[in-house]
Amino acid sequence: MGQLQTRNCTIYFNDVEDGVFRANSLALTCESDLDSLASLFRIPFDVDSLNHGGVRIYIISPPGGGASNVGWGGLLGRSDMDINGDYAPAKPTMQTPITRAEFVRMLFVAELAEILMDAGPGRWNRGWSDGEALSIILATELRPMGYYGAATGAPRVNPWLQSERADWISNTEMTDKNNLSYGCGILFINYLRHQLGFDLATIIGTRPTRGQGIFANYTLADRYATLTGKPAAAAYPEFMSFLDQHLPRDQAAQAWVGRDDIFPLQPPENRTVFASAETVQISSQRIEPGGLVTLKPGLLCGEGEYSFWRVEEVSQITVSASCNGFASASFRWSINGTELAYASSVQLDVQASFSMPKPDRTVTDQPASTVRITYVIQPGWNRSTLAIRNLDHDGIYHLNIHVAATEQFVSGTAVTVDRSADLPALHFEYGTNFAAAQRRCNGDLEQVSADLAKLSHEMQLFKVAPDPQPDYQIGAILAAANAVNTHLAAAAEKMGPTAQVFLRELSHGSRIAEEVSAARSRALNVEPPVPVLRPGTT
Repeated sequence: MGQLQTRNCTIYFNDVEDGVFRANSLALTCESDLDSLASLFRIPFDVDSLNHGGVRIYIISPPGGGASNVGWGGLLGRSDMDINGDYAPAKPTMQTPITRAEFVRMLFVAELAEILMDAGPGRWNRGWSDGEALSIILATELRPMGYYGAATGAPRVNPWLQSERADWISNTEMTDKNNLSYGCGILFINYLRHQLGFDLATIIGTRPTRGQGIFANYTLADRYATLTGKPAAAAYPEFMSFLDQHLPRDQAAQAWVGRDDIFPLQPPENRTVFASAETVQISSQRIEPGGLVTLKPGLLCGEGEYSFWRVEEVSQITVSASCNGFASASFRWSINGTELAYASSVQLDVQASFSMPKPDRTVTDQPASTVRITYVIQPGWNRSTLAIRNLDHDGIYHLNIHVAATEQFVSGTAVTVDRSADLPALHFEYGTNFAAAQRRCNGDLEQVSADLAKLSHEMQLFKVAPDPQPDYQIGAILAAANAVNTHLAAAAEKMGPTAQVFLRELSHGSRIAEEVSAARSRALNVEPPVPVLRPGTT
């Protein structure tokens, strides 16, 4: 049998794959998880204090299900737990090792939480429904991936929501095996946390005034009374009245939520919906034969003849919507005013305007016309995802995507959000000589920009240098100015007839000259001169 030792934990395991993996995963985090739990219970649970005997963890192989503990071992004794469970999906993925490690850590947290219930002052009973509810909440709090990603039965509040919703707030069931009683407890503790605003450590440490004494056992209603100052008898009716506004009892059979903690829930005016859109290219196809087009590779480049090809794209817009303040939201989608039906995959005609690119690199806006698309809606708890793909290839389609969310089980005003997104379906590619021409005629202009930045920097240094200016500083400014002139001349030489326009603009106070002057003025921290236009200039 193998053994791993940390400050507070001793981990025993069989020297087989599942034992080694789970033991190593647990050894990496058991101390940090123990510290987190001790902080929440507000007790010094360490080998120098309440955990003097240490915690012994036995990793059971071959794996079974779940985990168990025998409680706190006292000031000098050891606190023991068995971890039987392992996560082994039928079809492992790259994510599986991460989820598997988080699963064993989640089991450890749940069992250690119950051990700390014995040692802490809050008098939670680890073997009863309230203690089981708290241990599940703590396991979810510290290791959510291990709980929601691997634990069977999660979330655990749905069986109670779908039942007659018996009162396990004023009552505590003396077992930790009934998902109805501890499911109710999970939901109510989370209600105390995120609806009423009490932090988890305060809830854990609450000592109700009723039933004081070493043998006293407290209900969740008693803890509610101590926290709120209201009567314990008000806890269950208040909780049920609030739930009925979002998950009414008369529709309990259909109720389902995706998390144990659904709070805070909000009235319609305070609910929010957020949507984000992303566009990616799925595929593209060059259409043969191509053609020839006369165009300029750049603003100041001469015209030339270049090969081009039409390229038809399949693109996808993915819009993800999520909401806050809903218990169980229902989403409705529309595209440019056309409402969408839920189905695995749907082909649809919608009206959409689009921008049509042309081989000469111009774009014309086209009025709305019929566009064929496919879409699929993927629902989730309090979220929904819409994926749209084009079937036509006329240009860049402009879509307005509208999503509305309402509470699924009660009537009310919808919360809406709109997102605009473009669906590219067409572009043009050009021969390699086009890219070469761009580099050739635009490269010197790009260098001019860098040279101007260098000149600006040298003039800044000139401004703060001692008087008289050192020769090397004046030389640096002259060198930078010469570099600007050299690359301007090189660019002009490659422009052909356009060069005359370019040079005339530089010398006649045009926008280009103004920008050069402004750069120089920023360097010297002076106002730029007002350009004087000569006759015949613009």
